[in-house]
Parts: sequence; C-alpha cells; structure tokens
Amino acid sequence: PILYRHFDSNRHLYLACLDEIWQALRARWDEALAAEPDPAAWLRVLGHTFFEAERDEPVISALWVQALAEAGEDEEIQRYMRDHVHEVHAYVAAVIERGQEEGGFLADRDPRAEAWLFVSLGLLRMASLRLGGLVDDDFPAIVAARRRWLTGRD
Repeated sequence: PILYRHFDSNRHLYLACLDEIWQALRARWDEALAAEPDPAAWLRVLGHTFFEAERDEPVISALWVQALAEAGEDEEIQRYMRDHVHEVHAYVAAVIERGQEEGGFLADRDPRAEAWLFVSLGLLRMASLRLGGLVDDDFPAIVAARRRWLTGRD
C-alpha cells in the first residue's frame, strides 16, 4: 500500500524504475568519462561501463527489453521509451561531439548517426544476452570495426 501513495499505478512505478536506472547509469558514465583522458576511448568506456553494470546487477536490459515489448501495446510506455531512448541518444551524441572537438573521433563522422549505431549495438547486445550469446563470437569484431570507422585507428 505504501507504494501506491507515491505511484498512481504499477506502470508509473515501472517508469520510475526506468528513470532511476538511467540516472544511475548516467552517473556511472559521467564518472567513467571523467577518468578517461583519451577521447578516442570514450565510446569504449561507455560500452564497458554499461556491460559492467549489467554484469553486477542485470536490471537495465531486463527493464528495457520488457518496456520495448510492452510499448507495442501501451501508448504511455511507448511515449516514455521514445523520450527515454532519445535522451540516451542525445547523451551519446554529445559525447561523440566532444570527442570530435578533442580530436578523438574523425571530424567527418555524423555524431547523431554514430550515436544511433551505438544505441543499436547496445540493444543487439541486450538481445544477445537474452538469447544465450547470439552474437558473442562476432561482437568484439563489430565493436572493433565501429571503433576503426569512428576514430581512424585500431
């Protein structure tokens, strides 16, 4: 009963959980980026930090996968997830833009497009984890190819 004093419904509690894990991940990302002096490594740091968080407490992917599944039938969750994914995308695009300004990423790469690819790789990895390692053998090569494309180096 105490939960319903703070949340109108299970859906609102669920969305609050999504907000909370995003804020926690963003704080981890901010901390990890601050500790990495090489801007060419910033996306690697984001990915590593995300999967480290998932390994420690596999909540983010479970909530995201469930929300994506429910978004097809629940307009409120669909609106929330659209806004949420746009916020994650904007964060990553800003990291890429900063990385370009500092010479870590090639200047002719489109930060918005690259951010969408980064988000999509995270979703692919989440799906892979749920399906028992679907892309485990290929994922390091995928990440290395993206890094070479974005930075111009190995």
